[in-house]
Amino acid sequence: MENSENPVAEDKILGKFDDVDSLAKSYQELQSRMGNSVRIPNSESSSEETAAFYQKMGMPESPDGYTVGEGMEEMLEGFKPMAHSAHLTQRQFDHFANAQGAAAEAAEESLRASEERLKGKWGDNYEMSHGVAAGAVEALSEHSETLGAALAGVDLRDEGSHELFTTIGQLLMDGNAPTQGQGDSMAGETDDMALAIRVRELMKTKAFSDIRDPEHEKTKVEYYEKITQLVNRGYEGVSDARLKPNPFRGVGLE
Repeated sequence: MENSENPVAEDKILGKFDDVDSLAKSYQELQSRMGNSVRIPNSESSSEETAAFYQKMGMPESPDGYTVGEGMEEMLEGFKPMAHSAHLTQRQFDHFANAQGAAAEAAEESLRASEERLKGKWGDNYEMSHGVAAGAVEALSEHSETLGAALAGVDLRDEGSHELFTTIGQLLMDGNAPTQGQGDSMAGETDDMALAIRVRELMKTKAFSDIRDPEHEKTKVEYYEKITQLVNRGYEGVSDARLKPNPFRGVGLE
């Protein structure tokens, strides 16, 4: 009777083991490795299984687990939940943070250069022009929530923004901003507004701020006279809200 074939000896895997003990030991090692491994998640994986996999890869347990470099906390705080939802590892988060930091620094450097150009253009009148522009942004923001939201990110160190809002501010201060039907509605305010407009005009002159200007003393005297008149009429000064021209009068935005 011929010997039957030995299926164990012919199996390429099992044939590597000389005895049962070595096979059992290998099996135990395999079980140990499988116990420490995490399967790649798929559409049928539970949220716990998916989280376990990505945490093994380096994702923190919660959005707060991402570490952020000094000075970047505020900029990246809102990104943490999005990063965690996308299962980013700390290393991937760092790459994004570094890119954002470089972009922010480049933007800041560009604004600093723009501000220097503006200072060169405006000279001693730079602070005055910046104040006029800032006043325009504030006035527009106060009259419309939509405009306020849109203007929240305006940086007046940017040349284009500075020039635009300086022009708007000058129109508002002069009372010449384009409106609809403004003349008749302002009839009762003409005298007080005229005083305020004149004060603002004086404040914009070189003679007002330059003590070496031959018209400086005369300008200051007129300025204080008109400010005194406004105060005597019950206003807090030229900045009183009642004396600000309203560019939205007649267009439904008052």
